[in-house]
Order: sequence, then structure tokens, then C-alpha cells
Amino acid sequence: VELAFKINRDGPRYLAEACAQHNIPLLHISTDYVFDGSATTPYTEEMTIHPLGVYGASKAEGEQAIRDCLQEHIILRTAWVYGANGNNFVKTMLRLGQKHSELRVVCDQFGSPTAAVDIAEAIISVISQMYTQPQERWGTYHFCNAGSINWSEFAQAIFTEAVSINSDYPSVKVIPIPSSEYPTKAARPGYSVLDCSAIENKFSIKPPLWLSSLKRDIPNILKNI
Repeated sequence: VELAFKINRDGPRYLAEACAQHNIPLLHISTDYVFDGSATTPYTEEMTIHPLGVYGASKAEGEQAIRDCLQEHIILRTAWVYGANGNNFVKTMLRLGQKHSELRVVCDQFGSPTAAVDIAEAIISVISQMYTQPQERWGTYHFCNAGSINWSEFAQAIFTEAVSINSDYPSVKVIPIPSSEYPTKAARPGYSVLDCSAIENKFSIKPPLWLSSLKRDIPNILKNI
């Protein structure tokens, strides 16, 4: 707990304080875990946060620390991130699918799978626009790939795409299960779909569909599992 708050709360505060001293804008990445998942429609930036666990709480306090220290900031919340590098759900599923013919995957948590490549492009676009068109657009924004799905449906889509580009990839049966059958140490929001209309309205950034991005990225991810 102490380390989480040092990294996710204190670290951003130190950065924001340094940026304020030197008149430097800051773009900070945050998370859907600041919400509790009780909503039934996508979360907007104005909706009340209520994190369920230490990670979400530490990220929420990091957000507020930035707001308190620095006016010229962008906080970009995202969710369900995957890519060719690091550990993530897509790579985990692809590795497990090579070893198991059946996988049990949670079906009652909903969100928007988001490609790291798309987040990077959105960040570059925001930074570029803030330099070339410096009107007041500071604040908090959401960016995820468009559309929503649950984890078991996402797993099935991953395997479908893997087989479509590599006929040697084994067939995997995904068995949907409730969260109660897959307990985790940290509580996770059951619904964390983010409304991304603000970033589209202010920066003309339209998130691509999650399935389109998955189809694009699966070949590269398969090479890195």
C-alpha cells in the first residue's frame, strides 16, 4: 500500500510541482479504476469517482495532486490496455491458449479493450495540438477504443483472430464464469466503460473500434509471446 501511494500519488505530485516551477505542461496517464463500476452507462469525466482498491485510490489521489499543483495539465484516463510489450491480457491469453484447450474467463466485468499504439497516437495528437493551438483545453479526458465487451468475449475474439492469421494456432474453448468463481486480491469494477466524447469534441480524436485495433495488432503480438 505504501509503495503504491508513493508511486501513484507522490510521484505525480513531485512532477507537477517541478512543472509548475518551470512553466512546463504535464500529460499524465490514469485509469478506469478510479470508478467503482456501479454505473450502467459509460463514465464521463465529470462523474464522481469512487475507487474500490488501493491501486484506484492511489491513482485518484495522484490525479488530484496534479490538479492542486498545476493548471496546465492533461490527465488521460484509459483502460484494458494491451500491446506487444509488457504483460497484458492479450499476451496472457495467447500464451495460455498454447497450453490449454479450455480456459475459464470472467464474463461479468465490462470494459473497452484499448491498444497501447492507439493511446500513444492520441497522446502525440493531444501534445501537438496543445502546442499549435494553445486555447484552454486543460483538464481530464477519457480515451479508450470504441465499443465494450466482457473479458470472456474478449478472450474469444483474441483466439478467433489468432487462428485466422495462423492456422497452426490451437483451437481454444472459452468458458464464461462469474467473478465469484475467479476471486482476486483486489476488487475490480464490474463496469468500467469510459465515455470518450470529450476528447473527440476538444481534440477531434475519434477512438478506433476495439476489434479493428485487435485485428491490426494480433500479428505483432503473436511474435512477442
